[in-house]
Amino acid sequence: MRTSMLLALAVTAVPALAQSVQRAAFVANNGNLEGSITSFTFNPDGSPRFVAKVVTGSTPSTSMPVPGTNAYGIGLSPDGVHLAVSHATASTTVEQVSVFRVNPDATLSPAGVFTTPDSPLDCEWIANDVLVCTRTRTSGTNEIVVYRYSESPPSLVEIDRESVGVFCSSVVVTPDRSFLYAADSTGFNVYAFRINASGTLDSAGTFPTGGVYPLQPGISRDGLRLYAGGGISSGGNKIPAFAITPATGALASLPNAPYLSPGSSPKLAVASTDDRFVFIGHGTDATCRSFAVNAATGELSPTGFLFDTGIQGSLGDAAVLGNLLLITDNFDGPTGFYSFTIQGDGNFTMNGGLVSTQGTAPRAIAAWDPPAPACAANCDGSTAPPILNVNDFVCFNNRFAAGDPAANCDGSTSPPILNVNDFICFTNLFAAGCP
Repeated sequence: MRTSMLLALAVTAVPALAQSVQRAAFVANNGNLEGSITSFTFNPDGSPRFVAKVVTGSTPSTSMPVPGTNAYGIGLSPDGVHLAVSHATASTTVEQVSVFRVNPDATLSPAGVFTTPDSPLDCEWIANDVLVCTRTRTSGTNEIVVYRYSESPPSLVEIDRESVGVFCSSVVVTPDRSFLYAADSTGFNVYAFRINASGTLDSAGTFPTGGVYPLQPGISRDGLRLYAGGGISSGGNKIPAFAITPATGALASLPNAPYLSPGSSPKLAVASTDDRFVFIGHGTDATCRSFAVNAATGELSPTGFLFDTGIQGSLGDAAVLGNLLLITDNFDGPTGFYSFTIQGDGNFTMNGGLVSTQGTAPRAIAAWDPPAPACAANCDGSTAPPILNVNDFVCFNNRFAAGDPAANCDGSTSPPILNVNDFICFTNLFAAGCP
């Protein structure tokens, strides 16, 4: 491990912390001439609602590269307060990392612009003040670089750097933030690290994938299994899968893994919130397919349900947000953002249609599900006693009238989403009082 010089560019002081008060998703638009981030919230029926787009950089010509273009990787801090975006431009030395503060309405405010070694194809927060970026290279040793972030004054200071093989383009962190896994696709290895309280990393071992690429791995919500896409390697239809040892972070291949996909070139994996399904995105046939998970063994079986975004390479990313599956269409005609409701049999049904990000080449997705309030009936968020009063009823009524998903008190998914049952639910919460 080693610590290096300050890499940050200071900007104005950051006001009080925030986070989106409702479910939100943020999409990185990987345009050559304009990089940007688009914020979405969701209507009661689960369809995406465009909120705003923030431009991170623009240029009139690719011959004049600008650091803020090509928004590629994206990550939300565990508390939902900060969003980090990495950029992958034509630079071969250093690249930009943009950090934003997330506002309650899911808009973004600039919080800092920093540099990191070329190329940061992925970034992930391992703590609210610790960010990891890949240093992805086609030659030489690849690395992951760990930074401590401070918001006032904004700074990004390197606190650790670890070697991760031949070509590492993605990292993933367990839900409890105990372990980080770096996928070395060309080297056919997954590097495991224990996350220390200081934010630094200790090696937890290197685990071979048996000649199958480990592309964009995803971890189950219980933190016990890791799945990835095998890409074009080993026949172009493999899904490597591992059990995670909770005490050590060590990986062991799941029974009968790698699993076979009916799709072509699996490129990413993401688990459903209840761990009943894993969704696999594919590169060559541009499909996203659902697989049922054997609860006892972790083995995957294709359900037969799929969505096709178009031609090869057009599927950008996939993410799960509660009962929603989110997908980006990266290019090929109209591009944008899809939302699907995940059904009990692994099917996923579209909510609305393709919604434009109003940016070029929408790719990576970061999803946010706000934590349940300590007192669910405290709609107006008051802290002065009495905590619950008539203002909370006025607040709830206004949300209901506006069709705000936050008024879906009973959590129903069948239309009409907002109905008299939500009023009954809220009244019951109010009567129960605050703990």
